[in-house]
Amino acid sequence: MKAINFITKIILAAALAVAAAACGQRKASKEAAQEPAPQPTTADLCLAAVNKYLAEQIGSNYPDAQYCITYSNYTDIDESNPSDIQILGDFWVEKYNLQADTLMFTAGGDHPGKMHLSKDAQGGYQVTAFDQVGDGSTFLPTAKAIFGPKFDAFSQALSNDSLKQETRRKAVGNYVKANNIAAKFYKDYGWPAISID
Repeated sequence: MKAINFITKIILAAALAVAAAACGQRKASKEAAQEPAPQPTTADLCLAAVNKYLAEQIGSNYPDAQYCITYSNYTDIDESNPSDIQILGDFWVEKYNLQADTLMFTAGGDHPGKMHLSKDAQGGYQVTAFDQVGDGSTFLPTAKAIFGPKFDAFSQALSNDSLKQETRRKAVGNYVKANNIAAKFYKDYGWPAISID
């Protein structure tokens, strides 16, 4: 009988130790969860301002739709002049309507060029100018002038269709997740639907 009581005491002691350790882990994880989130970088704030500009200024030129998703296929940021931060990019604006569980592409396109940004009154950034690459016969000369020594990298990104499709898939997925949209696919007219991760 004493052996059973001794074994029972060992089991109870072990159970209490496990419970105490679990409480300690929960307390530690609560403390870790309360640590401040990392502060966004200047680049993060600038890209957020670029996306806002794309949605509000460029997106307004396309027909209305439920959702406006913006992203960049190529980005190069020059922060050397804080009063004129410049972002080169192949910027995209896409409009979608939700039908059942599929985002249906309605309108949009790419807008390559150079965004100029400066600090705003709230400590964030705002787009102050957009040097956009021309269309048709003016595309190549204006792209070379705007992108300068970065033209080759821009040109390679522009011609890489698999990179464009992967960037688009991630952008749509991130937008759907961030905005709690009940979409599992996105689709271009006449093409198969693409699964959203």
